[in-house]
Amino acid sequence: MLADARTGVAVACNVRRRCRVEDRWSMLRGRLVGRATPHRARGQGLVEFALTLPIFMALMTGVIEFGFLYNNILTVQYAARQGVSAAAQAGGVDGADCTILKAVEKALSVPIDKTRVTSVTIFRSDANGDPVPGAANVYARTGTLDCPGDESEPYSLVGTEGYAQQDRKDSIAEGLDVVGVRIGYLYAGITPLGAGRTWAVSDGATLRMEPKQ
Repeated sequence: MLADARTGVAVACNVRRRCRVEDRWSMLRGRLVGRATPHRARGQGLVEFALTLPIFMALMTGVIEFGFLYNNILTVQYAARQGVSAAAQAGGVDGADCTILKAVEKALSVPIDKTRVTSVTIFRSDANGDPVPGAANVYARTGTLDCPGDESEPYSLVGTEGYAQQDRKDSIAEGLDVVGVRIGYLYAGITPLGAGRTWAVSDGATLRMEPKQ
């Protein structure tokens, strides 16, 4: 190995007398960069992970929150259908509303919080499925509703009775009523993303009453 005094460049010669010139400073920089590359790659990976983790967690939390909300919506829909089915079978007998509310209560299963049921409306519907104005009984899930047979349901009538049970038409001669049931529910967020937030859920169904003999 020979050194050129003017340029400070090392001259390395092989056995065939062919020389390779190597810049000392280039060699030194190459070694330093080569040693630092793995550390830089690991550091870059940690930074990227730290930046993407909050976004990923927010998306996952949103998906979980929406899943619970959608499950509650489906349960309310199912309860409304069960309630209107009971209404169509009960017709205008005494205690029909108790039968309807009992069916709704049974259908509102976990994860529904029944204390968040805001209303259950039993109404007469027109041929298009729209409520007839003034022909509705609105129940709130508070108090106690006395039912036939020494039974009761955790509901109370709001205001006056607009769709009296004895006035419901359940015979072919009178013309069959189209009865409807609508449930109001207040969903409360359960994940950190939805904590402190509520969403109003409402769904209903209508069905023509089954004729009585």
